[in-house]
Amino acid sequence: MWAQVNFEFWPVGPSKGTARSKAAFALWEIAASNPGKAVEVANACLPQLCTLLERGGCEEKFNALGCLERLVNSSADACRTFAGNSKAVLATGQASQVAPEIRPKKGAALKRAKSAAEGKLASVTQRLVDFKPAIAAQDAVLPLVKLLHQADKASNAELCRCTAAILRSLTAVSGVGASIVALDGIPVLLKALEHSSPVTDDALAGCIWALTLDSVACTALVKAGAAALLCKRLSALVSSSRHTDKPSKAKHGGLSKEQEGAVCTLTGALRQVSFEDGAKTQLKDESTLALLVSLQSCHNATTYDNVIGVLWNLGLEPGNRELLEAAHAPAFVVDPLPVGWLTSTPLTPLAVVVPETPSAMSPAPASLRGRQVPLMAAT
Repeated sequence: MWAQVNFEFWPVGPSKGTARSKAAFALWEIAASNPGKAVEVANACLPQLCTLLERGGCEEKFNALGCLERLVNSSADACRTFAGNSKAVLATGQASQVAPEIRPKKGAALKRAKSAAEGKLASVTQRLVDFKPAIAAQDAVLPLVKLLHQADKASNAELCRCTAAILRSLTAVSGVGASIVALDGIPVLLKALEHSSPVTDDALAGCIWALTLDSVACTALVKAGAAALLCKRLSALVSSSRHTDKPSKAKHGGLSKEQEGAVCTLTGALRQVSFEDGAKTQLKDESTLALLVSLQSCHNATTYDNVIGVLWNLGLEPGNRELLEAAHAPAFVVDPLPVGWLTSTPLTPLAVVVPETPSAMSPAPASLRGRQVPLMAAT
């Protein structure tokens, strides 16, 4: 049987794409209907499936991706075969192009086709990462970074969003952040965000947010000016929402659901970056602080927490007090901690009497009741 499938699967000639697509679809059906055959399909046809992911047309890629999704989710042995094939791992990155290249359709049909492709790609990637995280993630980073660069140059929003979403999931694997830095992926990511739109803001900012959990990547992000760029995208989103007359957006502060999600993720990434001293320097700007303060009125609780977190981190530096006051930041942000904690005033012991009366017994242990207990406080 496999000899026949392979013969149909990769016929000679440029006009045989339909036959290849049908063969891939046949393999997909076999893997879906009979999980026990998954290992056999993987061993016999994995190289051809990978070739389709790399060089096939949109239908061929889609069917090959569907077959791979069934293979890796139906059998641990099939997943092991897939994860052990470096070409297969690299081809997974190329498969990001499937979603935006689905044959031209209109309206809901096109959205369903793209959503199906993205779901299958996410499933393959996640299964691969869970099964063999170190090798799979490291091998997939390079093609994904290249794809993100291509998507940015071609202004392909769907490809950019899909690729950033996969990178975001891969950053959970130890060492991927450092790998992205080593491959010069940080400038590519920030450049894509600079040319971004509400469609891609959420995925790109989410990728940055995930990268901040890696100390090496976070330092690289700050040096590349990530904090200032995140604020720039926030400003663009908020200013564009103020020019809408749609009543449905009024209850969200003028933001569509898509924009509201992007603002939430952007502020989350900014909050994580703002722990770094270099990022705080990038945020010392009147217009930036005014923007952050204005976002307190948003209707999203997570966005509010993120904004307050950024302002709080800025308030921890004594030199920012005047700037925060001028921006009308909340008092608890302007003075987040006692003065002694901020100025490193030497601490001296104080004596505090723990009272004890018949009507109000002290909650302190019996050994401390009525005695002077030394505490440390700033003078």
